Amino acid sequence: MIVNSDYKKAYERQQKARERAEGLLEIRSRELFDTNESLSKAFDDLKNHKAHLVQQEKLASIGLLAAGVAHEINNPIGFIRSNLETLEKYLESIRLILSAYAQLSGQLTQAAVTAELSDSLERINLLIKDRELDFISEDAVSCIKESLSGTKRVEDIVRNLKDFSRTDKDERLSLNINQVIDDSINLVWNEIKYKCTVKKFYGDLPDIYACAGQLNQVLINVLMNSMQAMGTSGEIEIRTSADSEYVHIDIIDDGPGFPEQDIFNLFDPFFTTKGIKEGTGLGLYISHGLVLKHRGKIVAANEADRGARITISLPIDMRASLRSESL
Repeated sequence: MIVNSDYKKAYERQQKARERAEGLLEIRSRELFDTNESLSKAFDDLKNHKAHLVQQEKLASIGLLAAGVAHEINNPIGFIRSNLETLEKYLESIRLILSAYAQLSGQLTQAAVTAELSDSLERINLLIKDRELDFISEDAVSCIKESLSGTKRVEDIVRNLKDFSRTDKDERLSLNINQVIDDSINLVWNEIKYKCTVKKFYGDLPDIYACAGQLNQVLINVLMNSMQAMGTSGEIEIRTSADSEYVHIDIIDDGPGFPEQDIFNLFDPFFTTKGIKEGTGLGLYISHGLVLKHRGKIVAANEADRGARITISLPIDMRASLRSESL
């Protein structure tokens, strides 16, 4: 009986210990679940906050570009209007000459006398000379060509701005990186053309699979930083090349370069070497994220006897990287 009593007590102690352990495990499991939920919510909030920061930076960039884009649109529209006004005057002169010819035709139909016919022809010849019809016939074609060129410029500006405004859409297409660079330069040209010259040395590149709008934002951020780093004037040099896997973009400026102690912090969020009212510290951070999103690399360095160099390397076909990661 004593043995059975001891066994029963030991069993009860073991059962209570197991119940306490199960209760403690349940509490810890609940705490772990709640912690995981909190971390998941914090991660979602962080992603939403980052997306909001990206959107804010993009809107700030668009605001900066708005005046320049308006200026660039006004220029071609201005000479289109001027050409059309000139064409209107030209057409009025042509109308007068055609009216004179119509009068002559009527005289010929009525079998006018030779003297009258001679006078009419003389008046027409004087009118042609006075109205410079020979010049008009040539210059009118030039005016029309300039007007068409102007409308093409407007179309390009609007198309580039539309591409840039779609940077948050993950629409990847086959792109020529040299053309993407030209489009980016066109968007900020009014900002940089009075302060620096741009020299382009483009290599023969294969098309890459990428999002044009996102690359526009990267290039615009780098170009604006290069322009702002220079003094009253300078030069931006852009070189492109390719190897078997990547296309490379080197953007070199004539500025003072990066302080050596700052090079490793350039792509950190909110890090900036500019004044408080001059930069948010998000441009290069966002650019770094967009390049990584394309499975590429962006590196900052100082160029000997020059200023700063930003090198962007993008895979020719990032779909291969995406497929390997999914395996």
